[in-house]
Amino acid sequence: MKKVITVLFALLQTGCGGDEVGDVSLGLLTTKDIKLNVLVDPVVSGVTCHIASIEADLDFADPSDSSIACRQTGPITVDMIAAIDRSK
Repeated sequence: MKKVITVLFALLQTGCGGDEVGDVSLGLLTTKDIKLNVLVDPVVSGVTCHIASIEADLDFADPSDSSIACRQTGPITVDMIAAIDRSK
């Protein structure tokens, strides 16, 4: 089972570049894809966010379905927290 998941994950990453970590087609009869992007905070480097959004080529609809998930992926220090810009 782990081998199947590893192969599927590798297939998802083909054709991805930059901050894109995944591209999943929603089917053969649609032009909609789910794009998975990663963002790493430059100030608090111990936080990584993944954003999933729908990209609809040749579609006049504006899908607003998206999600964001942020997780601690490394150490977060008091100095990092103090460096956060809290101004408006």
